[in-house]
Amino acid sequence: MRRYVKRRQLGRHDLAHQQILAARRQGVWCEKRLIRPLKGTEVVPVREAGVRGEWLVAPNACRDRAIFFVHGGAFMIGSPGIYRHLASRLSAAARCRVFSVDYRLAPEHPFPVGLNDVLAAWDWLTAAKLEASQVVIAGDSAGGNLTLAMLMMLRDSRRPLPAALVTMAPWTDLTMSGTSVVANDLADPYIPSNLLRPVASMYLQGAGADSPRASPLSGSFAGLPPMLVHVGKQEVLLDDSLRLAEAARGEGIEVTLKVWDGLPHVFQLFAPFIPEGRESLLELGQFARAQLEAKARTVS
Repeated sequence: MRRYVKRRQLGRHDLAHQQILAARRQGVWCEKRLIRPLKGTEVVPVREAGVRGEWLVAPNACRDRAIFFVHGGAFMIGSPGIYRHLASRLSAAARCRVFSVDYRLAPEHPFPVGLNDVLAAWDWLTAAKLEASQVVIAGDSAGGNLTLAMLMMLRDSRRPLPAALVTMAPWTDLTMSGTSVVANDLADPYIPSNLLRPVASMYLQGAGADSPRASPLSGSFAGLPPMLVHVGKQEVLLDDSLRLAEAARGEGIEVTLKVWDGLPHVFQLFAPFIPEGRESLLELGQFARAQLEAKARTVS
């Protein structure tokens, strides 16, 4: 796996806005030249009612249910385009459409702007297009953080919840209290531990890291839908997933946790190159499909 992934030099220096812009430019280059969805996938850009994103529709996808996908990228980089191949695999495995949200990024748009954008996109999707029960929420890393925070906001306001959550290595604790942050620093080829605090600081810009909207691990999981969590055993954010599963189960939530050995943070992004990435996305999509079908039977 290490031949595909190289530890970023960004974490070996003070995090600067110039470095973030350079990483975004690199992402745009990759999006235009390297990243392609699965063959036959329909990609439909969305710019409607202040919501940005895109639909990805596999050839076998039904249109009466969907996955609502929130990309990662440390709250500061990433885009639906960079995740297009990942989202297209989810669409094919789940046999439904995927809406990939394009939210505003820090540091230009600090917390809670991105979270508010994700919530607005959810409102747009469920206001006129689909019922909440016809949707599964998905996200990786920072996107997993945003999906969990949004779920708690929906529950607290007594609004309908999605059928389930699927998440890849969610960053659930911006206080960085997990032991794997230190223990796995040398084992994780992708994220240096000393990158985490500067990233969180640039995202929060003075807001408290211990609030549930910033660190969902500090909130209550009571009443949330079933979850499937995939994480790499060697990554510095391993404990964010382990503690998420433990806390949610402790409040009666159905949680399936799978820890993949020898794989880095959000290894699913490398699905075109490694079989484990393809296997994980297949399992995540199949879980989403099963939850959506079970919810449909319950409703009918």
